[in-house]
Amino acid sequence: MNLLTKIKNYSAPTPAEEKLIGYIYKYTEGVIHSSIHKLAEEAGVSPAAIVRFSKKIGCQGFSAFKLALATDIAAEKEKDEKAHQSLHQQISHGDDIETITQKSRLANINVVEQTYQLIDPEALFSAIDSMRRARRIFLFGIGASGACCTDLAHKLSRIGVEAVHSVDSHTQVASSVSITSRDVVIGISYGGDKKEINSAIEYGRKQGAYIIALTQHNNNALYKLADSKLVLPSLEHDLRVGAIASRNATLIYTDLLYLGFISDDFGSYLEKLKQSREMVKTFYDYA
Repeated sequence: MNLLTKIKNYSAPTPAEEKLIGYIYKYTEGVIHSSIHKLAEEAGVSPAAIVRFSKKIGCQGFSAFKLALATDIAAEKEKDEKAHQSLHQQISHGDDIETITQKSRLANINVVEQTYQLIDPEALFSAIDSMRRARRIFLFGIGASGACCTDLAHKLSRIGVEAVHSVDSHTQVASSVSITSRDVVIGISYGGDKKEINSAIEYGRKQGAYIIALTQHNNNALYKLADSKLVLPSLEHDLRVGAIASRNATLIYTDLLYLGFISDDFGSYLEKLKQSREMVKTFYDYA
């Protein structure tokens, strides 16, 4: 795991570390050219706090931290260029189907690699464990995120889990009034700023429900509300041909949530899957 990924997944930061991390996110490239005293002054922390943070994430000191950060910035730029070329040139004028296919292949490879790099096993386990203990699972997401909610809700319903989700955003918000402390709430939003989603998540949090968020790590509103934060890679620009990378990254996480859920009692869930398949097959016996 590279340094930037470690910082993104750094858990339980102190107030000073939160300020330092926030500054690093905002002025990443400037940090590698800064002295420890200048960084301390501009970030509003002490030089000692910077040294401690550097060591906590695996560097011997601030100099080693800057070197690792510079290496990661260069690597991230190269990845971003490849991602931008493959994703945002998919529908370039004049592309033939072979070119589009190759660009799509490279883009999807990049999505998979970056998503798995960001996975925090502890956060993922906590999310799955909370789902196993929940009375019901509420899923909130609209657009492409909503399609991912629908997919997970369908999988859970086939194994007898009460999963609550609607494709209509207003119905989703209305359903939130039924959330209790015995439930789990999953919010999916790439940007993390959808009012419809966050209002439902906020209500669920007030009721004492466990909150799982699938979103970017940029301190957005949804990220801050979550108990388990499942981080999506930042691969898409504001202007995009469609929510392709974010959707694919989200499906990786929802599949892991589902697979982790059924692994606890695989034999029993497999039997329910067989029963649901047989039930669906009865519709085709009337022909």
